[in-house]
Amino acid sequence: TEALLYAADRAYHVATVIAPALERGAVVLGDRYIDSSLAYQGAARSLGVDEIASLSAWATRGLYPSLTFLLDLPPEVGARRRTDAPDRMERESMDFHERVRHEYLRLADAEPDRFVVIDAVGTVDEVFSEIRGVLVERFEGGVVTIDEASDSVPVSAQDTPASSSSEVPEAAVAAEKSPNKGSSRKPATMVGALGESQGALWDE
Repeated sequence: TEALLYAADRAYHVATVIAPALERGAVVLGDRYIDSSLAYQGAARSLGVDEIASLSAWATRGLYPSLTFLLDLPPEVGARRRTDAPDRMERESMDFHERVRHEYLRLADAEPDRFVVIDAVGTVDEVFSEIRGVLVERFEGGVVTIDEASDSVPVSAQDTPASSSSEVPEAAVAAEKSPNKGSSRKPATMVGALGESQGALWDE
């Protein structure tokens, strides 16, 4: 049931948010996506990574991010950083979270062109600097800070509240590259971020 609910949520989010944005030529940034289901439901809950991959690909029309940041953090470190009450996933055993982390790292090892593994043990500034460096290197024209970007956004757009979702896809900065020969994946302009949910990345 959990896997089907996440698949349904992603199908809706792709149809109503991600696909329309990509069609407009926008860059899509996301937090979590198919890889999260592979790690949590496929590996940690032992529902089968291949089975969850097939379900997720069907739900998202084969849409994958062209760049994914994996913010890697040992579960015990994340647990120590948590300052609020744990949610349903965070209440799972440490062994569960170790399986999630192991699957994330396995996925990153299998797709080195898409994944960039970031050591999230560092400070917020250190992690931000590393991510920004990758974006500047990969995307022509560089990147801007949030403050710089907001200065160029019309007031009406700044005042519009963001829509909420139970789990926002990790998809996001699109690269203009075609999928591998023989692959069913569609090219996308997306950059996503992943992180093991046990605890928090930073105590802030």
